[in-house]
Amino acid sequence: MQLLKDAWDIVISLLRLPIRLISRVFNKINSAGWKRTLLATLILFVLFAIGSSAFIEVTSQPQFCVSCHYMEPYFKSWEQSSHKDVMCTKCHFPPGIQHTIEGKFTALSMLVNYTTGIYKRSKPWAEISDASCLRGGCHETRLLDGKVEYLQGIIFDHKPHLTELRLGKTLRCTSCHSQIVQGEHMSVTASTCFLCHFKGEESHKISNCTTCHDAPVRSAINPEVKFDHKHMIERGVTCNRCHGNMQVGSGDVSKERCNSCHAELGKIERFTDTEFVHNEHITKRKVDCQACHQEILHKSVSRTELVKPSCEDCHQNFHKVQSSLFMGTGGKGVPDHPSTMFESGLNCKGCHTLQASTGGESMAGTTMVASGVVCTPCHDPGYDKILEGWKRRNGERLGQIQGIARRVESAVQGISDNRRYVADSLVASAKHNITMVDLGHGIHNIPFAESLLEAAFEQLSSAGKLAGINNLPTFESGLPKSGAECMKCHYGVETMTIQRKGTDFPHATHVLGQKLSCTECHSNEVKHGTLSISTESCNQCHHKQTEGKPPDCIACHNLQASIFNGDSTWGKDAFPDAMAEGGLSCKDCHSPDDGAVVKPTGSSCVGCHDEGYERVLEGWRSKYFDNLVSIDSLLHLCRTIDLPGVVEVRRRTERIRLDQSAGVHNNALIEDLMMKDITWLREFLREHNLDLSTPAVGD
Repeated sequence: MQLLKDAWDIVISLLRLPIRLISRVFNKINSAGWKRTLLATLILFVLFAIGSSAFIEVTSQPQFCVSCHYMEPYFKSWEQSSHKDVMCTKCHFPPGIQHTIEGKFTALSMLVNYTTGIYKRSKPWAEISDASCLRGGCHETRLLDGKVEYLQGIIFDHKPHLTELRLGKTLRCTSCHSQIVQGEHMSVTASTCFLCHFKGEESHKISNCTTCHDAPVRSAINPEVKFDHKHMIERGVTCNRCHGNMQVGSGDVSKERCNSCHAELGKIERFTDTEFVHNEHITKRKVDCQACHQEILHKSVSRTELVKPSCEDCHQNFHKVQSSLFMGTGGKGVPDHPSTMFESGLNCKGCHTLQASTGGESMAGTTMVASGVVCTPCHDPGYDKILEGWKRRNGERLGQIQGIARRVESAVQGISDNRRYVADSLVASAKHNITMVDLGHGIHNIPFAESLLEAAFEQLSSAGKLAGINNLPTFESGLPKSGAECMKCHYGVETMTIQRKGTDFPHATHVLGQKLSCTECHSNEVKHGTLSISTESCNQCHHKQTEGKPPDCIACHNLQASIFNGDSTWGKDAFPDAMAEGGLSCKDCHSPDDGAVVKPTGSSCVGCHDEGYERVLEGWRSKYFDNLVSIDSLLHLCRTIDLPGVVEVRRRTERIRLDQSAGVHNNALIEDLMMKDITWLREFLREHNLDLSTPAVGD
């Protein structure tokens, strides 16, 4: 009992201690007087304020933050960043005294946790609000700046990213500016951009290349640009047409990643609710995208033999010879010569865009093929004809060299001495080069294909001499030296005959025969390949007499000759002009006196005809133009119709127009043909209930 009584007395004494202490303090204050008491209180308040201010100032300094070793990497990256002159609290505390006080208490609790060793997280975790970034004196005008250059050639606009939903999600400044990259403080992490712009099919609207960067155009500012994309932009050619897939990685999220932060099954089960997950992790909290998503890389796949399409998992080097020809490598005794398209970054998908016709679906799959129609989006109209010229000319050259190879190979079989080894080696090299062009298709790299065929011919010639063959046919270069640069593209045109204003123009005569350079007639001053030569320039050669003989008019003007002579190309009922029946020729009107070629006028007729005959000539021409206007107006009503009869009238009218004599070369025939065409077109339009309200001039 005594022990309990003693314990109770001790408790009572302890309870009385604070009361006695307060009583003594109060007595001291009372004895000192109220003035001294007020002064002492004021001094204590000032000391407290100074101490608090000093504490706040010291703890707000970046150097205080680094007192925790966790903060050392962040402090070092901050020292090297663009924010090195901005105090940590300027960003980490949102604007306003309330947020500053809240931030101080949060920082104090973190400090206590650190010093007591009960800090639970593996690294500090900070939330930076948009208000901190957009406060006055910092980035307050960022939303008004519009598009800015992020990196060289990369354009970025903050406003739509921060004020509009991006793929249905609200972004924050820290959605892109983060601390993912070690050593970089609040830097833009490009992989975060790629997750939005390349993740899934829903992002196709913002994955357009020109959303972020313009296509490279060669200029004084960008002299390093190897290929000027200006023409691609003008033609609306998509970037992936040439560059293919520019994405590596899927950006998928595995459910297992949730376990690294969450232990509650309820939260993990909401894994499929993407709207909720993104709202909680991006909009409400700063969680780095890479914390959940696999990385997506945006880059071009290098052109290397180690990079193979997925087909080659089974079909090893199935297109090796085509690739070698395209890259200009692998020839025997031939220097490498890559295709211009390969050097420009084009890959196979740039041309092989069409599905091979199988007459329906094929269980064997689909093969993507090339055709002339895929040329025109990148090149000028008519480039498909160049492609056909390549195929034709290369086929002719290949067939010629293959015939030579068979002859030489057969002759080499008869060599019985040690020369056989050398001859066999030469034939093997030649066959290798020929096979590259044959299987690889020469159109993949015409200049290199020509070099291979020429090398093969030299090798076969050497082997043939060892076998006693000295009369092999000539095999001159398929790329004429007179236009070697042009022939890199226009290979085959040197043997083509084209029509120019109703006149046949044989390139072979001029390029191969006369060895004229392409620039004699074509120029790039206005537009690439523009025909710059005038008719007068042509006439200097074609209208001069040779050995006293007048020029051969029909060699060039066969269309005019066909009208004058009324040949069968104008129909079975065609008839010659009266002058042709009278035995006159072109020179009688166009070169009447001294042999000079002239364009006759009405006054020229008076020499043979009566006075006033020029009025007859003018009447012919007037009637011709009236009929031509009538036909053109009727054909305009048929502009969407491609039936054989309409097509035939169009073709015939164009030939008549190309004659350029206004029907004078055979007025009776031309007027008869035009009147028949006018009548036929009117009947055709009536039968098909088409509008004939537009009057014809010939009415």
